[in-house]
Amino acid sequence: MKRLMPSRITSNGNRTWKHTIRPIFIWVALVYFELLLILGGRSSASPASLLYIALFGACAAAAIDLLSTIWANERVSFAILTVIMAVITVFFGVKYFCKAFFTHYMSLGSLLAGTKGVLKEFFDVMVHLVLHGFWMVLLLLVPLAALIVLGHFHIISFASTGKRRIAAVAIAILFFLAGGLLINGNHTAKARYGANYEFDIAAKTFGSGTSTRLNIQYLIFGNPSSGDFSYVDHDIRGSEDDSVFPLEMPPEENPDIPEPITYGCNALDIDFAALSESAEDPTVAATHVYVASLTPSQKNQYTGLFAGKKSSLSPPRPSAKRSSTPSSPPPSTGCTPRESSSPTTISLSGAAAPPPASSPI
Repeated sequence: MKRLMPSRITSNGNRTWKHTIRPIFIWVALVYFELLLILGGRSSASPASLLYIALFGACAAAAIDLLSTIWANERVSFAILTVIMAVITVFFGVKYFCKAFFTHYMSLGSLLAGTKGVLKEFFDVMVHLVLHGFWMVLLLLVPLAALIVLGHFHIISFASTGKRRIAAVAIAILFFLAGGLLINGNHTAKARYGANYEFDIAAKTFGSGTSTRLNIQYLIFGNPSSGDFSYVDHDIRGSEDDSVFPLEMPPEENPDIPEPITYGCNALDIDFAALSESAEDPTVAATHVYVASLTPSQKNQYTGLFAGKKSSLSPPRPSAKRSSTPSSPPPSTGCTPRESSSPTTISLSGAAAPPPASSPI
């Protein structure tokens, strides 16, 4: 009976297809994590972005496969790959929940700077998000659980040889160059990858793994393209069909701020002190003193609106009476709306009664 899988046996007794499953599994896991961030965050990705994620994911998978098989012992290699997969799981989990809180992807440096001084509050919020998004935690743990199961039942071989290590290096370089050539053929992607690099936009275009690699690379070695011409970028969602805007907006010119208009007071040039001294009737003299103590109201943009217009005054009905009680005089400085009323009892149908002799005025 023909076998469904190749039957060639290597020197360590494992079939060659078991060695091929390992890097493919790592690549599928990396792409799976990136798709979880996209779908879990209810965002979209263009076909070009998915291609970038696949190419750079294959490059990273070959590098991780090479790193996990440095030691010849299979158990050590299995433990190394398990630890790497656990770190990657935590990394994508932090990216997901931080995006759910901040609404955009943040680098580790920006995250630490943003939570400085409020680390306890931020930790409480993260615990709340994790408890309410426990379904995402379960989905993130799927690759790690699958790796443990496949390794336990020896479905994946963790042995390696010098030729396979060389092949892993060649595959990593090949896919890295393929991704770089594809980016250089697109002006928008090239700007996001270099001169206009910004963590959130790069993560939505090339994936969180590639954006983190670029962030570490530029922090250590600097961005050699930062001084190049800043290409006009597209919408931050990565769509090549949406409207565009430059990432580096020119500074806005300060508009001419009009000087505030100073309005005067509603007051006439009347010498109430002289009128009070010349008045023979004490009631009239007290009235002049009281009127002089009032604070005039402030003019506004509506003052004089009806200047030159004909106006008529309707006298009140004889039966309509209104009275007010005096209160303490307002301050004498500034122009504020008049809040106090006349200290005398005024009848609209008659004359004002004089203030009492004991009046403070």
